[in-house]
Amino acid sequence: MSESLKKNYIFTSERLGYRLLKASDFADYFKLDSDPQVRAFFPNGHLNAEEVRANIEKNINFFNKNGFGVFIAIELATGEFVGRCGFGAIDTGEIEVGYVFLKKYWGKGLASEALSALLAWAEHNIQIVKQIIAFTPIEHTASQRVMQKAGMQFYKQAIHYGTTCVFYQKELRQG
Repeated sequence: MSESLKKNYIFTSERLGYRLLKASDFADYFKLDSDPQVRAFFPNGHLNAEEVRANIEKNINFFNKNGFGVFIAIELATGEFVGRCGFGAIDTGEIEVGYVFLKKYWGKGLASEALSALLAWAEHNIQIVKQIIAFTPIEHTASQRVMQKAGMQFYKQAIHYGTTCVFYQKELRQG
C-alpha cells in the first residue's frame, strides 16, 4: 500500500484501514445497524435511523473527549466499508473493545484481524486502563473464537444487559 493511501487511516492491518467515524458515515452505519442478522446478539436488536444518528454522535463525542473510540473499517483492496470496530466504556468503568461487520465480510477472518489490530493500537494509545475487555452472549461462539484468536483470555461469565455473557480480557503492555 502506498504511503499516501496509509495517510487516510489512523492505522492499518493486512487487509483493513481504520479511520475516524464521521457524521457522513450515516448510510453505511445504518446499513450495518439496521440489519437484524448483524445485530442478532445485541440485547436491543437492530436500530432505526434516529438511534443510529444518536449512536454516531455519542461515539464521535466519546472519541473527541477520550482520544479513542469507534473506527470505521475499510477494505484496503477495494475501499469498501466493512463495518465498525473500536472502544467504549461500559457501566463498570471498564473499556471494552468490539467489532461489527456487514454479513458479506463474515467468515473471512477480518474480525480476528481487526481485533488484533485494535488491541495492538490500544497498547500505545489508551493509557487510562491496564486491560481491555470484550464480552458476548454465551451462545455467540463465533465471537468468542475471535476473542481467543486475538489472544484475549476468558475471565468470567456474568449477566450483562439482561443476557448471560462471557467476558474476555487482554492486559496492555503500555508504552
